[in-house]
This record gives sequence, structure tokens and C-alpha cells, in this order.
Amino acid sequence: MLAVLRRFPSFRALWLAQVVSNAGDWFGRIAMLTLIAQLGSADDVVRGVGLLIGLEFAARLVPTALVGPIAGPFADRFDRRMLMIAADVARATVVLGYLLVTSPERLWLVYVLLPLQMGLGVFFEAARAATLPATVDKESLHDAYALSAVTWSTMLGLGAALGGLATSVLGVRGVFLVDAASYLVSAAFLIRVHLPNRAPPDTPLQMGGLMRMTELRAGLAHVTERRLRHVLLAKTYWWPCGAFLVFLTLAGQTRNYPDAARATGWLFAARGIGTGFGPLVGRALFGKDDDGLRRQISAGFVFAGAGYAAFAITESLVATCVWVVVAHVGGSMLWVGSTTFWQRHVDDAFRGRAYAIEMLSMTMSFALASILAGWIFDAHGSLRDVVWWTCGAVFLSGAAWTWRAQSRVPTTSDIPATASTPT
Repeated sequence: MLAVLRRFPSFRALWLAQVVSNAGDWFGRIAMLTLIAQLGSADDVVRGVGLLIGLEFAARLVPTALVGPIAGPFADRFDRRMLMIAADVARATVVLGYLLVTSPERLWLVYVLLPLQMGLGVFFEAARAATLPATVDKESLHDAYALSAVTWSTMLGLGAALGGLATSVLGVRGVFLVDAASYLVSAAFLIRVHLPNRAPPDTPLQMGGLMRMTELRAGLAHVTERRLRHVLLAKTYWWPCGAFLVFLTLAGQTRNYPDAARATGWLFAARGIGTGFGPLVGRALFGKDDDGLRRQISAGFVFAGAGYAAFAITESLVATCVWVVVAHVGGSMLWVGSTTFWQRHVDDAFRGRAYAIEMLSMTMSFALASILAGWIFDAHGSLRDVVWWTCGAVFLSGAAWTWRAQSRVPTTSDIPATASTPT
């Protein structure tokens, strides 16, 4: 898997940009939650720290749904490398704006700047997702995606474990400065990415068409023609994951662990470890051809549901972390398997729009699951029961996807594969 870094210099530069950006993101995330907790309980100006943290999650999710339909067509029409560089520079500027949040009266700035930061990130990720296949050859595409997923997971694990320490040592303001700098370093690496020339788009980008979803409808028509719609929607079937992330926080805060904050950090670190091992386990068990990827997606639902079912009745922090690892091995298998499958067979001219469709559908389902999980827990009061109900939904979703995939997801011989030119 690491061989792709040596063989493809442009992919190596894209990967290094991901490493520093992801590291800064997770440090910044811990600092953001700390800032909200500190200012939200500082005096009577702001009340309801739990709601404020919940809104922080929503502020990260909603921009993906709202901006994705615009970002995807942009990634298909404009220079993708320059789009990523511009997004990085703009995000660095936005993160510096958090330095202005110094009192409870200014906490509202977080909920203005954070959606802006996340919205810019959608443009970056749409361009990066569409760029990656052009930096490696077709045979190396699965390894490239697996390495990207492992990298994200590693940064999550390290960030969750070390983010609190960095916030304690550098302070919230110091961590925000590090986060801003990470975006600029990422932009510097992206300058070294060289991509093959692309054919000009058949039609110009029109804002009216964006508002009417014309571009997304064209992308959906292409995906449907290739019989890839259910692969593209696999992450949407995985909607209970939005609830699982809420459960990690609730377990850390409501169970009788000696240190709630540290326990929460370890649970999120376990999630990162699981997502890191997922692509390796999936490839070892099922292979990386199309048939193997279909089986990998189906197995991901089983791993996830079983892991969180055990999580519900486990009290020991160490054992709970083990089950979180198992569950997110499954989630990562599903994620990488579905992404690799549709990227192999979607035409390059539609990759950005296909990504936008996938993110729009997935994000809205994740947001809905998060809201439902929190609301049901508040009403019912039993974390164990809510987790089990959610696991039931995971198994049902997995069964539905597998049943539909039997007849509606093509084999390799059914669809043409797109060519990627290594650089």
C-alpha cells in the first residue's frame, strides 16, 4: 500500500497535504469544544452547554449538504488543484477569526465562522476526491484510497489522544494558530501536484442550473446509466453512524469512568484505530476486485452492528474501546469499498458531481440520526436501549443494501472502466 507514495509523486504531495491538514483539524476540533465548554459555562450570558456542543456538530454537518451540490460541479469545471489551494488559504483565514472569540458575548462568532470553514472544506474535499484517481493508475486506486482512509484514521486517533494535551500546553488560541498554519502547509504541498490535462466541459457552469440542481441531475443520470446508484448510496444506508458518534460522547460523559474527558478522548481514538484497520481487514478478507468490494460493503454493516451491540452492555473502558474498534473496522470497510467501487467506473467528467450527490445524501442522513439519537436518549434515559435500537437499524439497512445490490449493482464486465493517467 505504501508503494503508491513512491511510485506516484503527485499522489505523495496530495497525501502529505492531507496529513498536515487532518492533524490540524483534529487539534482544532478539541480546542473548539474546549472553548465552547469554557465560555458556555462562564457566566449567565450563555446557558445550555450541551445544546451548544450539539449545535457545533450540526454546524459541521449541514454545510456539506448545502454546499456539496455547488462544490461538485465546481470541481468538474475548474482547475482542481487551484480550487484546493484557494480553499486552504481561505480556511486558514477563517480559523484565525476564532482568536476573536474571547468572551461569552462573542461565542456567536463560532457559529458563523465554523459553517464557513466547513463549507470551504467541502470545496476542498470535492476537488481532492475528484483529483485522486488522476494521480495513480487504475490498479493502484484501491491502495491509494485505503492509504487515504488509514491516514485520516491515524490523524483522528492521534488528534483525539493528543489534542487535549496540546490545548493544555498551548492554550486554545495557540492550537488555533497551529490549525491555521496547517492549512498553509497543506497548500504548499498542493503546489507540487501535477495533473493531466482535462477536456473542457461540454457546457459552461450556470448558477441558475446549480440552483435548479441541473448539474446534480446530470451526475445522477450518469451514475444511474452506469448502474452505480446503490454503490453511491451505500454510505446513506450507513446513516446510523451519525448516532454512533453521539453514543461515543454520551458513554464517555455518563458512564462512571474516573475522567470523563479522557474517556471520551480514548473512545474517539478507538474509532480512529478501527477506521485505520478497516481497509486492511477488508482487502485481506474479501480482496479488492468489484465482487470483493460488494461483499466488503455488506460485511461492514455486520461488523458495525455487532460491535456497537457489544458496546451497549460493556462497562470497562478498555473493553468498550475494543468494541468501538471492531465497529469502525466495519464502517471503514464500507466507506472505502463503496468509494473505490464507484470511483473506478464513474467518468472523470462526473466525479465531482457524483461525490456531491454522495455527500449530500449521506450528510443529511447522518444529521437526522444524530438528532434522533440525542432526542430519544433524553426522552428514554437508557443509553443501552438506544444503542440496541440503532444496531437493529444497522442490520436492517445492511440487509436492504445487500438485497438490492444482488441485482442492481453491476459486475466489472457490465460497465466500462475509466482510465486514469499516472503523473
